[in-house]
Formats: sequence, C-alpha cells, structure tokens
Amino acid sequence: LMINLFDLYKSAKDFKKYGYASKRQVLQRIKECDKCEHLTKRYRCKECGCFMKAKVRIKMATCPLEKW
Repeated sequence: LMINLFDLYKSAKDFKKYGYASKRQVLQRIKECDKCEHLTKRYRCKECGCFMKAKVRIKMATCPLEKW
C-alpha cells in the first residue's frame, strides 16, 4: 500500500511539473495499453503497477515496456 501511495504522490507531482499529454497522445497510448497482456481488467499495469488511465495523461510518462 505504501508503494501505491508514493506512486500516487509522484504522479500528482508529475502532472504539475510536466503538464498533460495531448488528446491524440492519450488516445494513442490507451490504444497500445488495450493491446497489452500486462494490463489488468481494472486498467492497471502489471509491470509498473500504475493506474494507466492516469499515467497515459502525463506528458512525460513512459511505458515500462517501451510501447509508448
């Protein structure tokens, strides 16, 4: 649980620091995530543990598997 809280805090700081990805970029990232076998039904990445509906919106975020 502590790791998840830290990740949430870090994501909030990243939003503030880097801003939001464009709508096109978000849609492209979601499309890649939807095809990934590491995505859970709750839209969480099994590799990094992130909630992808939030992570894909961070401008400077990257996929741990380098898919985007």
